Amino acid sequence: MLRQRAALAEKEREETKAHLAKARAEKEEADARLKAQKAEADAAAMKEKEVAEARLASLSLAKKKEADRRVKAQKDEADAAVRKAKQAAQARLSRLKAETEELKAAALKEKEASDAQLARLETQKLKVPWFWEGDDITTVVDRIKAPKEWKEVTGLFLGSLGEPNISKLQSIVRVQRIQNLALWQPYQAMKRTLLVRAKKEKVHKRRADGYERYGVFHGSDAITVQKIIHQGFNRSFAGRNATAYGKGVYFATNSQYSDRYTHLSSSGTKVMLICSVLVGEYCTGRRDQLTPDIRNTQTHQLHDSTTDTMDDARRQMFVVFKDPQAYPVSVVHFRFHSQRPDL
Repeated sequence: MLRQRAALAEKEREETKAHLAKARAEKEEADARLKAQKAEADAAAMKEKEVAEARLASLSLAKKKEADRRVKAQKDEADAAVRKAKQAAQARLSRLKAETEELKAAALKEKEASDAQLARLETQKLKVPWFWEGDDITTVVDRIKAPKEWKEVTGLFLGSLGEPNISKLQSIVRVQRIQNLALWQPYQAMKRTLLVRAKKEKVHKRRADGYERYGVFHGSDAITVQKIIHQGFNRSFAGRNATAYGKGVYFATNSQYSDRYTHLSSSGTKVMLICSVLVGEYCTGRRDQLTPDIRNTQTHQLHDSTTDTMDDARRQMFVVFKDPQAYPVSVVHFRFHSQRPDL
């Protein structure tokens, strides 16, 4: 009984060993298969990786080539635009050079013409008017022979005398022409200076022609008028009548206004000067100013005279601040009806 059990146990041990050996063999076979499968998978993965890397390399190269192509195309386009802009700039520069040369030539021509004209003005002699009589330095011509001159002077006087003065006027007693070389020459020299300046400043001819105003009036008493005839206008006496537009010599644009400052003499007559005045560039005056306002702040150039208004239609006076700016051309002696002499 014991022997049977022992034999049976031995048999079971042998079967167990066989079973374990078989299990080990199966495991080894499974491990081998797994190893082989892993090797195959690794090989496939490696191959797939290589293929992917090759594809990626191919795509990167293509993209790089495309990018390089686009960059080159853009660079070529930019270079073409630069060349075109450079050519256009060179063309413009050539045109500008040509225009500059033309302008230089025109400016040189204009300067030569201007210099020639200035030279003519500067060398022009200060000739006295052709109708002056005699050789005396100061002459007062009582009897004006030329009817045209008489008509011109009396026309200026009567033309702006206005009412009620025209109705009150009894007669023009006489008209005298003033021939004072000592006053005439500095007046003409100053006129020439203003015209030379106008040329340099390229002042329009019509404006420059207005620098001299003939036919303005200065009313005063007979004694003062005689002093003016021989000594000229003296702004040192400024303020005797008015300084509303500066401390200068005042000239009225009409004889009616100027008559306010005339004085009746003991003989019952009045006197009024008809003058030429170099007003030049003028501005509105201010009370008691000693000189006109500055015209050019860079050069400190002053205006040449002042006035009561810049409105030509309403203007009644000019004021000058330099004695050679005015020349007394004529004296009108006149008489009103029924006036008492000024005391």
